[in-house]
Amino acid sequence: GGHTLPTPCDIPADPFGYHGEFEDYDVVIEEATSINNEYSSFIKPQIYPNPAAEEFTISYTSQNNEDLFIKIMSLSGEMLFQYGEKNMIAGVQKNIEINCSDLNIAPGNYVVILSKENEMSITPVIIIY
Repeated sequence: GGHTLPTPCDIPADPFGYHGEFEDYDVVIEEATSINNEYSSFIKPQIYPNPAAEEFTISYTSQNNEDLFIKIMSLSGEMLFQYGEKNMIAGVQKNIEINCSDLNIAPGNYVVILSKENEMSITPVIIIY
């Protein structure tokens, strides 16, 4: 004997105890939706070069006077670097030079996290030697 194909409401009963149903759905794909906050003052940092060898630069500019924090994290969650600036002045570009050997950052994949009060940006960075 063999297995019988399932039928609507499992009629006739499947001798092997399979209790499946066929259902027919229509999927309608409409325009994508997203949260659009045109008043957000959050700027994603620029990281260059990326991939990086021995050194790379994290560059960012605040749109408001605010506290900003930078972290470099391994993909396993280890924090390798952190920097914070209280009441950063709006419109001022900040560049942070990172030397991988000084911070014992081995070749691999990492993330740079730029955060402020209620917002966060996560940017990948690849270190190669």
